[in-house]
Amino acid sequence: MPAARFFTGTSTMILLSSLLLLPGCKEDPPPAEKPAQDSTATLPGRAEDFDKAEQPWGFIGRNGRFRIPPRFDEVRAFSEGLAAVRLGGYWGYIDLEGRMAIEPQFQAAFPFREGLARVLTYPDSKMGFINRSGEWVIDQAYDQLNDFEEGRARVRVGAQYGYLNGQGALIIEPTFDRASDFQNGTAAVRSGGKYGLIDTLGQWMIPAAYAKTDPMSNRRIRARQEGYYGFLRPDGSTAVPFEWLDARDFANDRAVVSRDSLYQLIDPNGQLITATAYQQLWYVGESFWAFEQEGRYGFLDRNGEEIVPAQFDQLMSFSEGLIPYRMGRRWGYLHQDGRVITPPEFFLAWGFSEGLARVATRNGMAFIDTTGAIAIPTNFQDVRDFSEGLAPGR
Repeated sequence: MPAARFFTGTSTMILLSSLLLLPGCKEDPPPAEKPAQDSTATLPGRAEDFDKAEQPWGFIGRNGRFRIPPRFDEVRAFSEGLAAVRLGGYWGYIDLEGRMAIEPQFQAAFPFREGLARVLTYPDSKMGFINRSGEWVIDQAYDQLNDFEEGRARVRVGAQYGYLNGQGALIIEPTFDRASDFQNGTAAVRSGGKYGLIDTLGQWMIPAAYAKTDPMSNRRIRARQEGYYGFLRPDGSTAVPFEWLDARDFANDRAVVSRDSLYQLIDPNGQLITATAYQQLWYVGESFWAFEQEGRYGFLDRNGEEIVPAQFDQLMSFSEGLIPYRMGRRWGYLHQDGRVITPPEFFLAWGFSEGLARVATRNGMAFIDTTGAIAIPTNFQDVRDFSEGLAPGR
């Protein structure tokens, strides 16, 4: 996401023009290792660095009309009843009726999670957390701070990482070189050049003895040692031997693994599920995995059965039972059972949220419902997904 203008949309004219040159927007299907992204790595600049929007943002309802009139320079989706909005160089929050709940005063503002929102302050660019009333719950004292996950917020103090609780106390002291957010009661941390897992109290669950670990998923912990991946149980014993050159975390009791350049599915005990090995294989949600064969894509279920053979130029991820697909330069939607819901007729297609999905047509941005019918016509230059009954639009 962009920096000093992060929350800025792209005009439909530019968007549709770019489609004449690009094959489409691609998710990240390859199972190649990716470094962890830090949500505080890129932050906006000074108040005067923000541009005033040529066309302001508001929020539309499911009837396609503006419920909150367009008057903001930038907006974010609603979360826990509040949405971050920018006026000039300052961010604040509005409620679902469009009333200003927290006056614009921040250099950056992030969505509410677990009752708190992370904000960046002027003039010292420090981060802290506020509550829904705009009161400071955790003082603006940190250069790097992540959102709360499972009651813990990752924080950097100097060069070391630790974790805050919801009251702002350092519940886990900053003693780690690297650290992840919490997931399923665990966080991957690095100490002394090696990775292990800690619990929410900071106790070692898996000692720091591995070249790589990830938070627990489906009661399995992906780890790497001596160049090979395997999976550990919560007690630290080996569930799947360290024999894979590449591996993904478990999802719905299945993991993608590879001994060479081809990929297969295994169960939590390391037994192969798929007889066929694929050029690419990745989880696309709702207990399905997309695969590539000779440059075409299909998807299979958790039993390794190919629901849709390799026939599409691109697949995204499932949401609400449907998945966007690309044939040539146009996009359509498939059902979980492989039925074509819409032909490839859209310039771009996004996932469903609250029963509606954004699509780019020749006339602009619109929303379709889960039958493929146009639910909100192309009256907008740009729109975002629905959240809590409202969608940013302009």
